[in-house]
Amino acid sequence: MDPWPSLVPLPELRMADAGRPFQATDVVVTPNLPWRRLRFAGQAGELVVVHYEAGGFAHSYLLVVFRSSSRGTSAVWSGHTTGPIPDLADLKDAKQYIVDVVSDPFRY
Repeated sequence: MDPWPSLVPLPELRMADAGRPFQATDVVVTPNLPWRRLRFAGQAGELVVVHYEAGGFAHSYLLVVFRSSSRGTSAVWSGHTTGPIPDLADLKDAKQYIVDVVSDPFRY
C-alpha cells in the first residue's frame, strides 16, 4: 500500500534516496534533482516514521509520523528538527531535535 497519494497534497512527491544527490539549495546546478532527500524511515507496529531534508532557499529537516493499518493511512504528527537526526535509534531522544510542529510538511 502506498500512502503518499492520499496524504501528500502535491501532484508528485519526489524524494532522493538517503545519501543520493538532491537539490539542497535554491541555486539549481543539476536540473531535475528532487527537492527532498530521505534521511531514514522506520516502522513499529502501525506507526511509520519518515525523516527527510528539504532543499531550497531554507534547507530544512523534517520528521513525519504516520499511522498505517488495514483501515488506511493517516498523518499523525510532523515537525521541523534542528538538523539531521543521526539515525532511527536516536528517535528515543527526539524531543531534543524538535523545533516546531508543521501542519503541512510536504509544502517543503
